[in-house]
Amino acid sequence: MESALSGYELIVRELGATVLEEYDNDAAPH
Repeated sequence: MESALSGYELIVRELGATVLEEYDNDAAPH
């Protein structure tokens, strides 16, 4: 259970980082 939870948390953090990068790219003037 603990390892599954930490795996889920890792995925959530990775997705969050990806979303933030995408947002930064879209928001930044090119």
